[in-house]
Amino acid sequence: MIIKVHHSYRYDLFWYLFHSVSLKEKLPHFTEENRLVKNKRITEKVIIHARYDKKDFEIHFVGEDEWDDEEAVHILDITFNAIENGAAYDRMYIEQTIHSFLDNRLPLLNSLDDTIKKNTHVFSIFWEGFTFDKNDINLIEKIDKKINTYSDTITLKDNFRFIFTQSFYSLIYPEENGVKNYYHFYEWLKYKNDYKHKILYPVRRIYDSKLYVAKAIDKLNNPNFLISYSSFNESNYIPWLKSEYNNVIDEFLEIPNKVKIDKGGHTLDDWGGEWMENNMNENMWRIYSLSEVILIHENPMNDCFSEKTISCILSGKPFLDVHYRTIKRIHKILELHNISIPEYPLPEYDDITNVFDILDNVTKDEEKWIEFKSKLIVWQEYIRNNFLKIITTKNSFLDIIKYKDKSLL
Repeated sequence: MIIKVHHSYRYDLFWYLFHSVSLKEKLPHFTEENRLVKNKRITEKVIIHARYDKKDFEIHFVGEDEWDDEEAVHILDITFNAIENGAAYDRMYIEQTIHSFLDNRLPLLNSLDDTIKKNTHVFSIFWEGFTFDKNDINLIEKIDKKINTYSDTITLKDNFRFIFTQSFYSLIYPEENGVKNYYHFYEWLKYKNDYKHKILYPVRRIYDSKLYVAKAIDKLNNPNFLISYSSFNESNYIPWLKSEYNNVIDEFLEIPNKVKIDKGGHTLDDWGGEWMENNMNENMWRIYSLSEVILIHENPMNDCFSEKTISCILSGKPFLDVHYRTIKRIHKILELHNISIPEYPLPEYDDITNVFDILDNVTKDEEKWIEFKSKLIVWQEYIRNNFLKIITTKNSFLDIIKYKDKSLL
């Protein structure tokens, strides 16, 4: 089977799309075009021969060309399209990423012959549970229904199909995301034991639901808990943030006994701008060092994973989530792959404040805390090991197309 990837060749793009394959030749990490300048776009065509589950694939990285091939499977990723066009640096710039696709690629896709449309596969993975009918974007209506579309939303919506392994690798690649290092950080982190706090609630962007949790923590008056907040809230990175949440931010800042994480420190302590890579480095080296367990705050309305959850899983950092829906989402992935569900050390809750009495009690008793944390680590190791097994042996997209006749794609 011939697959034509309509992007310039990048080795991280290859692994994002074609993980778990066996290679018939050494994978090139660079060509003569970018040997001396890593981020220089490769214009030459690159062909890789691979095998997956007894099926041979000939993978062509063809850039913007060769859309007229009716025999091939065609792939385009919306984020990598935006990166190539200079509309984004990583996966965090959603609306401009989609607008880049709508303006630069969608007209061509919708003009293709029906045979090619049925063999065309568009990846739209953003980690935000993004609604494609939002405002002027309306991707659901604008993209031809004959074109195959994929997302990271577990609950299938409209014409978008969930693909877990590509969704997971989207957090690791492109490398500009800065998440891959968490996998290697695991070997170091498990030996760290000089924490000053048991549970940290780190807040980067302050808004009302985080104020609610922070106030509940403050009410516990338990020194084993720590709240941190980021200097991000004092920046103009998101211009409307201060005006929309100004009162919320002011009330949050009045909470005592919290720690400010100042990103713009001096020289070696300056963690750079608000690009994802800088944020992930700061999170790994500064935030994770503050406590034994991290209390993350995923959006309960999203039915997908973000870098918060996946970085904890990759690194082995013990974590809780403000909403139990994240735990259910993790267990759902195991269920979809016919893997048994492990026992979680807390009862099901609506939000974490419902079980603060349990956490308050165990953090004040060292024996209870050791037992609780041990159970949490056992649960997390089980999740990590099984997730890694899935993403290193399976490929969700190739499992969909590998044995299908092209007319059925």
